[in-house]
Amino acid sequence: MKFKCREFPGMEFETKEAMFTHLKANLPHIYELKRMEIKFSDSLPMSDFKTKSDGIAKGNGLEKGYIYPVINTTKYMDSHNDVHMDGIWDVSAKAKSNKVYYLANHNLEVGSIIAFPKDVEVFVKEVSWRSLGANFTGKTQALMFKISEKKIRNGQAREIIDEKIDIEHSVRMRYVKMFFAVDSEEEGFKAEKANWDKHINTIINSARAKEVGYFWGIEEAEIYKEGSMVIAGSNDVTPMIYPKSTPDPSNPDNEDTDPSLTDSQKQKRADELKRRRVY
Repeated sequence: MKFKCREFPGMEFETKEAMFTHLKANLPHIYELKRMEIKFSDSLPMSDFKTKSDGIAKGNGLEKGYIYPVINTTKYMDSHNDVHMDGIWDVSAKAKSNKVYYLANHNLEVGSIIAFPKDVEVFVKEVSWRSLGANFTGKTQALMFKISEKKIRNGQAREIIDEKIDIEHSVRMRYVKMFFAVDSEEEGFKAEKANWDKHINTIINSARAKEVGYFWGIEEAEIYKEGSMVIAGSNDVTPMIYPKSTPDPSNPDNEDTDPSLTDSQKQKRADELKRRRVY
C-alpha cells in the first residue's frame, strides 16, 4: 500500500512514517507557503445548484430582517487537512467588520458581489454543532456575517435566500499562526505527537484525522477581503442562518435537554434537526 499526502501530490510513500518524515523535513517550506497562500474552498458555480433544501436554518436571538451566513467553524478537519482552533478569528473578526465583501464563489468581480463591506458585520459566536445541522455533540466557534436582507445586491443570491435553499460558505484567508500535529510514537515527532494528543479529542470529525494521521492546526488567521456563498466549501458545516420568529430563550441552541428522552428519541430528534437545520 502506498501513501499520499495533499502537500506533495506527485509523491508516494512506502509507509506513513516516511510520509510524516518528509512533511517534517519540509516544515519551514510548508509553513512559508501556507502563510503566503490565500486560502479558500474549491467550489462549484452557484449556477450549477438547482435543488431546494428540505429545511431552513433558523436562529434564536438573531434579528429579523437579516441573514447570518456561517463563514467558518472551528474544531473541524477540512479538505485541506486543516483544523481551525478556537480563537482563530478573535483578532481578525474585530478588525475586518464592515471591511470585507460577501461574494459568490470567491469571485472578486462586480457581478459576484452579494453585499458590500459597509453592510457586512463580522462576528464570532459559540453555537452547538446540532444547531448548524451537524449530528455532533458539543459546540464550535462560528465565524458569521450579519447582513440586512435589503442590502443583498446579487439576483441569484437573493433567489437562494428568498427560497431558503440550502447553501454553504467559505472564507478567503491568510494563515498567521499554525502548528503541525502527527500521530506517531517515533522519537523525532515528540513535539508533533504532543500537539496531536492535546487536540485530537477536540476535533469533531477526529476519525478523518486519525485516518490521515496528521493535521495542520491553525491558531490564528486573517480574513482576506471576503467570505463567499459556495456550493461545496472545504468545511461543509457552514450553512445560512435565518432568524427564528419565536425564540426560546431557555434553550437558545435547541439542544436535547429533556432527560426523559431515550437514546433513540434523542437520535430521532437530532436527525430531524439536521434535516431542518434548526438553530
